[in-house]
Amino acid sequence: LYFPWGAVPMFPRSLAEGPFSLGSSSSSSSHRQQQQQECCAFSVCASLNDDGSLGKVVSLGPSTIQVEHRLTYDEVDADLGLGPGMCQHEQLQHIYEAARLRRAWRVSRGCIDIDLPEAQLKVDQEQLDALRPAVSCTKLSQWESAARLMVAEMMILAGEAVGSLGAARGLPLPYRGQEAPQLPPQEVLDALPEGPCKGYALRR
Repeated sequence: LYFPWGAVPMFPRSLAEGPFSLGSSSSSSSHRQQQQQECCAFSVCASLNDDGSLGKVVSLGPSTIQVEHRLTYDEVDADLGLGPGMCQHEQLQHIYEAARLRRAWRVSRGCIDIDLPEAQLKVDQEQLDALRPAVSCTKLSQWESAARLMVAEMMILAGEAVGSLGAARGLPLPYRGQEAPQLPPQEVLDALPEGPCKGYALRR
């Protein structure tokens, strides 16, 4: 659960910030630098075709990864904003290019992007006991953030890779689906301005 003054993990904090975490939850600059910390994970390795469709599922299973950097969404956006060849983390640039290719492929297949901006509310720790604490509100949009686009597309890709492998090998897997959307007529959608207004119409 996310609150303006912090987050409450789904698991006990000793697990959420320990064995189940990819690194320390501290936001100090020292923890955003090289950590050289090994963590347990579940890795999905797959390739993409030139059009962005899923290629070969190379492997999936438990793994150990080495965490070298801890970056926030804003830091990744700023780094990628420098452009190809200038990005400090070259691997991020490669992942971003793959994410954009994936999204373009999904759009060509008829996926529906619902652009509903979110609000991030924060209250400073020193304001928690105040009668009327100062609250900061920041607009968040998945499609305006390169970092959030990367996370979303890689999660969708991992789900497709696992599902494809399960289907090929006849493995029963839990999954979540939804019925085909009942969209308004195209002329109604075309008359709506881009942004939240059209997003809510698509969501219905």
